[in-house]
Amino acid sequence: MAKNEKEAAELFRQRLATIKERFAQRMHGHLPEPVSRMLEQHHGKFADENVLGVLDTTITSIEENYERLLALVE
Repeated sequence: MAKNEKEAAELFRQRLATIKERFAQRMHGHLPEPVSRMLEQHHGKFADENVLGVLDTTITSIEENYERLLALVE
Protein backbone atom coordinates (compact mmCIF):
# COMPACT_ATOMS: atom_id res chain seq x y z
CA MET A 1 0.00 0.00 0.00
CA ALA A 2 1.33 3.42 -0.90
CA LYS A 3 2.17 5.73 1.98
CA ASN A 4 -0.64 8.16 1.08
CA GLU A 5 -3.18 5.35 0.98
CA LYS A 6 -2.00 4.11 4.34
CA GLU A 7 -2.31 7.56 5.87
CA ALA A 8 -5.79 7.96 4.41
CA ALA A 9 -7.05 4.70 5.82
CA GLU A 10 -9.86 4.50 8.34
CA LEU A 11 -9.42 1.77 10.91
CA PHE A 12 -12.40 -0.28 12.08
CA ARG A 13 -12.13 -1.65 15.58
CA GLN A 14 -14.19 -3.97 17.77
CA ARG A 15 -13.77 -5.24 21.29
CA LEU A 16 -12.22 -8.70 21.47
CA ALA A 17 -15.26 -10.11 23.27
CA THR A 18 -17.52 -8.89 20.46
CA ILE A 19 -15.28 -10.39 17.80
CA LYS A 20 -15.29 -13.74 19.60
CA GLU A 21 -19.09 -13.66 19.95
CA ARG A 22 -19.53 -12.98 16.24
CA PHE A 23 -17.08 -15.72 15.25
CA ALA A 24 -18.87 -18.15 17.58
CA GLN A 25 -22.21 -17.31 15.94
CA ARG A 26 -20.74 -18.08 12.52
CA MET A 27 -19.41 -21.38 13.86
CA HIS A 28 -22.82 -22.57 15.08
CA GLY A 29 -22.37 -21.29 18.63
CA HIS A 30 -18.98 -22.85 19.39
CA LEU A 31 -15.65 -21.04 19.18
CA PRO A 32 -12.80 -23.57 18.98
CA GLU A 33 -9.84 -22.80 21.25
CA PRO A 34 -7.35 -22.44 18.35
CA VAL A 35 -9.60 -19.80 16.75
CA SER A 36 -9.95 -18.01 20.08
CA ARG A 37 -6.17 -17.91 20.53
CA MET A 38 -5.67 -16.68 16.97
CA LEU A 39 -8.12 -13.82 17.56
CA GLU A 40 -6.34 -12.91 20.79
CA GLN A 41 -2.95 -12.87 19.06
CA HIS A 42 -4.13 -10.64 16.23
CA HIS A 43 -6.41 -8.30 18.17
CA GLY A 44 -4.97 -4.78 18.26
CA LYS A 45 -2.39 -5.62 15.62
CA PHE A 46 -3.03 -2.38 13.76
CA ALA A 47 -3.51 -0.13 16.81
CA ASP A 48 -0.31 1.81 16.09
CA GLU A 49 -1.01 2.38 12.38
CA ASN A 50 -1.08 5.96 11.11
CA VAL A 51 -4.76 6.42 10.18
CA LEU A 52 -7.16 9.34 9.86
CA GLY A 53 -9.55 7.92 12.42
CA VAL A 54 -10.86 4.87 14.19
CA LEU A 55 -14.40 3.57 14.00
CA ASP A 56 -15.19 1.37 16.98
CA THR A 57 -18.20 -0.59 15.78
CA THR A 58 -19.04 -1.79 19.28
CA ILE A 59 -19.47 1.66 20.83
CA THR A 60 -20.41 4.00 17.99
CA SER A 61 -23.69 3.88 16.11
CA ILE A 62 -24.01 3.01 12.45
CA GLU A 63 -25.21 6.55 11.79
CA GLU A 64 -22.18 8.09 13.53
CA ASN A 65 -19.79 5.82 11.62
CA TYR A 66 -21.55 6.66 8.35
CA GLU A 67 -21.21 10.39 9.00
CA ARG A 68 -17.50 10.04 9.80
CA LEU A 69 -16.86 8.03 6.62
CA LEU A 70 -18.90 10.44 4.52
CA ALA A 71 -16.85 13.37 5.84
CA LEU A 72 -13.67 11.64 4.63
CA VAL A 73 -14.80 11.41 1.02
CA GLU A 74 -16.29 14.89 0.73
